[in-house]
Amino acid sequence: MRWRPRVPSANTAGLAGHAGLAVARSGIDALGSGLLVIVIARGLGASALGVYVYAATVGALVYAVGSLSITPVVAREVARRPELVRAIASAALQLRIYVVLPLNVAAIALIALVLPMTGPTRLVTALLAVAVGLGFVTDVAFGLFQATTRFRVPLAITAVYKLATLTVTIAVISRGGNLIDIASVVVVLQVGQALLAIGLVARLITPIDWWPQPASWLRLAREASPLAAASLADTISNRADIVILGLLRPVSDVGLYSAAYNLYIGATVVVAAVQVALLPAFARSSEGTFAQLWRRSAITVCALGLVMGSLFVVLASGLIHVAYGSTLAAAAQPLRILGPAAAVFVTERLLLTTLISRGRQRYVLYAMIPSAVTNVVLNFALVPLYSYNGAAAATLGSELVVLLIAAFLVWSRVPLLRARTALQ
Repeated sequence: MRWRPRVPSANTAGLAGHAGLAVARSGIDALGSGLLVIVIARGLGASALGVYVYAATVGALVYAVGSLSITPVVAREVARRPELVRAIASAALQLRIYVVLPLNVAAIALIALVLPMTGPTRLVTALLAVAVGLGFVTDVAFGLFQATTRFRVPLAITAVYKLATLTVTIAVISRGGNLIDIASVVVVLQVGQALLAIGLVARLITPIDWWPQPASWLRLAREASPLAAASLADTISNRADIVILGLLRPVSDVGLYSAAYNLYIGATVVVAAVQVALLPAFARSSEGTFAQLWRRSAITVCALGLVMGSLFVVLASGLIHVAYGSTLAAAAQPLRILGPAAAVFVTERLLLTTLISRGRQRYVLYAMIPSAVTNVVLNFALVPLYSYNGAAAATLGSELVVLLIAAFLVWSRVPLLRARTALQ
């Protein structure tokens, strides 16, 4: 079955369908991750949740350095040049499997030995490092499906993986298992997810060449290098709070903040998933249709962000109680602080997606570095005094920095939108 590209117009119903499928996949992903956190919190307590999230965060930070952020570039280039899909897909998967995965697993294992951790926490960190790396491999496959308008495939794979993870985790806890057992389960299921995704890429999109092609890796890495630096800054901005909180406060505080952050990031990822569909659509849009498509997308995304942020502010206590019960009631206050950050987050992601789609990815870096610096400085200033509430305030501050800079960059570097606005 050969894939043939379809070029959507600004008002096509197909784009709405693709966005809906992307949102559904991210919704299942966020719901599954959120339920996993809830299961761990209810079954093993706030301290165990803190250890799990802290270990996963260390892995995410290290992979932010070495992942090279190639997926958006892969999706964009396949959308623009479908005749090169085999070469692009092969280079991307080789790079993630042959280089990124082993190097980063080794780096995280070394970091786990250096950081002040207990023995079980070190082992959980090492196991989750493998799981995070396998997730980056799957991420490339998902980018290929999205670029070729096969949004149903990532949706189905994610649903199966999340359901399996939750089912096995509940079984492990009910039998008296611990975090090491849960982390082991996650690794095994991530292996299955990655193999399934790669197999479907080969079947539905293009065969994969597995002979190493270092020159292709270098070209792809060079093209994605601005996004890699931006991704590192973005991950620091989104994850430094948990690491700093874990270093300066008790692990139970990490668990409380993670309970609020879990709801915040889950909801924002779902709304921001609209942009998964928008990236290839923006990249394919002609000069005549781009402004109209962008304007409609911006109205939708901003409205959803405002509704979501308002719900967090008004219903924080109820949301925390429903999710975690009364034992983590203190997490309601950081969730209220994260409410405005949610509205800002989804809006800024639309702006960053706009820059990437128009080949301006290096400017994303200009927004993310100041945000990361702001986040780290605010966390060190606020966490010692205000604990998890200070971490939430630092997140809000860093997101506002991204929004302001990204808005200026889109205005100044995407003349199609500026010209359109001037005519209205």
